[in-house]
Amino acid sequence: MKPIPKLHRRYRGQTLVEFALVVPIMLLVLFAIIEIARLLFAWVSIENGARFGVRYAVTGEFDDTKCSIFPGGICDTQTERDAARIPSIHDAALSGAAAIWRDPAAVDGQKGFLKITVCSNKAGVVYFPAYTAAGVSADCQPVEDAGGPGNRVSVTLDFDHPIIVPFLSSWLPQIRLSARREGIVEQFRVARVIGLPATISVPTFTPTTTSTPTLTPTITTTPEPPTPTSTPCKVPPIVEIIRPTSGDLIDGPGAKLYGYATAYDPDNADPDTCMGVGADGLGVLQVEFQFYWWDGSGWAWRYTAVDFTQSYCAFGGNAPCNGHPVNTGNWPNGRSVEGGLHKMQVRALDDEGVWSAWREVTFTLNVPSTPTPTATATPSCSGVEFGMFRTFSNARIAQWLSNTSYPGLEVTGVTVDWTPLEIASDAYGWNERLDWMRLYSTLLHNGNPNNAPTSHDRGLPQSMPIGPNSTYIYIDFVGAFEDYLSSDPLRFNESHFGFTVQFSDPACNISRGVTSFTPPTPTFPPTPTRTPTITPTPPPTSTFTITPSPTLTPTRTNTPMPTNTPVPNCNLIQNIGTRIKNDAFGIRIINTNAQTAYLISSTLEWNTAFAPPMYFDFFKFQGTSYGSSSYNSPASSSAPNIGISQGADRWWEAYFNLNGQTFYGLYRSTLTFDFPGWGTCIIGGSYWSEPPPTPTNTPDWTATPTRTITPTPPPYTYTPTATNTPTITPTYPPFD
Repeated sequence: MKPIPKLHRRYRGQTLVEFALVVPIMLLVLFAIIEIARLLFAWVSIENGARFGVRYAVTGEFDDTKCSIFPGGICDTQTERDAARIPSIHDAALSGAAAIWRDPAAVDGQKGFLKITVCSNKAGVVYFPAYTAAGVSADCQPVEDAGGPGNRVSVTLDFDHPIIVPFLSSWLPQIRLSARREGIVEQFRVARVIGLPATISVPTFTPTTTSTPTLTPTITTTPEPPTPTSTPCKVPPIVEIIRPTSGDLIDGPGAKLYGYATAYDPDNADPDTCMGVGADGLGVLQVEFQFYWWDGSGWAWRYTAVDFTQSYCAFGGNAPCNGHPVNTGNWPNGRSVEGGLHKMQVRALDDEGVWSAWREVTFTLNVPSTPTPTATATPSCSGVEFGMFRTFSNARIAQWLSNTSYPGLEVTGVTVDWTPLEIASDAYGWNERLDWMRLYSTLLHNGNPNNAPTSHDRGLPQSMPIGPNSTYIYIDFVGAFEDYLSSDPLRFNESHFGFTVQFSDPACNISRGVTSFTPPTPTFPPTPTRTPTITPTPPPTSTFTITPSPTLTPTRTNTPMPTNTPVPNCNLIQNIGTRIKNDAFGIRIINTNAQTAYLISSTLEWNTAFAPPMYFDFFKFQGTSYGSSSYNSPASSSAPNIGISQGADRWWEAYFNLNGQTFYGLYRSTLTFDFPGWGTCIIGGSYWSEPPPTPTNTPDWTATPTRTITPTPPPYTYTPTATNTPTITPTYPPFD
């Protein structure tokens, strides 16, 4: 038998090596084909869903089962039918996109999330297109709207398509897909078609006047009839507050606060003149209630409620509305109920996206717990003490005082020790100083001292009211630091401010000192990175584990205490107000989590109709500015991990360089907060800004000199009769 040559033996493993090299590439290509096929299939599905949705939207039809939320289970009014169209269009779009891998429980940014947006070009409705690169879904403000006859309606689907291949999903968990289709709503509401009044043409009157050319000027008066018909009246909705009434005093055992309002849209009740009175809820989408408490220096927000169906109630119910017991101690959102002056503001939103003006009433809540101290017959200093403490923006603080045991007590002197702030001011070069100090409304000091402590008795003595937190000392500091003193880098609390209060009875004098304070330095954060040098000492750790190992086990039983620390909850960090002030759009954020949340990114969408010259300038939060200027929307920027601690409420702001322009339209922002080691929470806020009225009629005041000219020609005796028209000019002062 002939032996195998050595040359052939050397290549016996060649096939195995080639197979090992080729198989990973083949698998990679195979999985890529699978993922690309899934991606194309999902894209085709949401495109199909957008088509299904817009085809249904243009018909003006709706599913009768969507009327079950209305009285009687039927849609009697046009507003109810418009409201039923939105979920009906959603269902049609879902039927077209049924093949996608959708997760109904997913939220924005998670795999399987799907959002359907229905929006029209109706006046007052603004459509924000999807921004897939930043993961921002399309939106319709102030609410989704399916449009009316002749309006253009769009249906947009935003879907986070999940990746299933393991090595790809770890790098790219999902891909944002977006599809949008538009159509024109059919003329299914002939009674409300605006184009019909124009068919009443003027030329039908011309044959009767052709015989006399002198009558042709009368034709110039014929455009007057079309003016009321061709310009359908559009006015804001009207809202009326039923309960409470202004000046109400709500007190006594079992007392309840009722929030009840009615609203209707006059242009739905009478499209020609807007003078008709409509039924409650006619043309109204929602009614918003806002409750505020007067804290001595301003109106402090306490509770917000929104009701979508008549009768409109702040605390639930439906004719009659439910009342909220004031002796429970808390509002429905958990905030405490304070005694004193309150106000309720109410506004309504109609089916065209127009808000009514705010209506408000003021009333007084007498919390039942306050009368109990009156039972103390003999004066006592036991109930004279410091109350709650709070920091405000612009470097202001307030220290409340309580008196539940000494009627007739008077405050005779106040001293505040703000040494920690003085130390911080010197360290950071802020030149911080006390600007003024008040006891409730009495000005005690206004001298700008640079050194602590500060003591004054100007305007004293003043009576000390009975009750918990019955009065307060309000202090303002001025300098380079004008944010909350409880924010970074200070994080001050009541222990950093000492107070001494003298009373007409010296036995009741109260005092509180300050804790030592060392301003943080920038070199402190790097020091924890050197702690790993301690870990190379294994001998102490080994000896430590030998003897106390039995004793450590009981301490381990005490460790459940850390497990009691609540997990961050996105419902506990929220937007409690939006505003446009001066040259900035702001969102007020409150964090009631036990953990500090850190702002990591911001996105702003704004109306660029006046850009340029108007442009976005920068973001600002907790005194830190970030981001770069832009003429485009949206504007996005990462934030340098700006923290908001437990119980703090702060304004996040987006600043603009207006360059002579004004805010107009919808301004909306999305903020992302990170809880280290847990996850992120997304907070949004928007504000609709109406342009200021342009008093174009003010030049008519220049017509007043013509009154001095018209009397000069004597022959024109008819012109003096025209002087009756200038008497209309006194109606213009409301523009001033």
